[in-house]
Amino acid sequence: MRLPKCTGYTEFTDCGNEYDCEAQHDRSCEDCLSLYKLYGGLWNPDTGKKINPIIAFILYGSKKHKTQNTKHKGE
Repeated sequence: MRLPKCTGYTEFTDCGNEYDCEAQHDRSCEDCLSLYKLYGGLWNPDTGKKINPIIAFILYGSKKHKTQNTKHKGE
């Protein structure tokens, strides 16, 4: 199953960059299900409902951790 598409966008203006999200429900990006793999968000941007963490793991797999060690043996 695929994660919902991120509806956030950046707009370049004379005053700098402005960011906005077109999701129907007001949640921060870190809480959004579309960014589950990066931040572990569980709120569906389309329905505004929170998904159970165990269900999210079953449907979408494990989330990536920012502190993952990517070194290989011998480096």
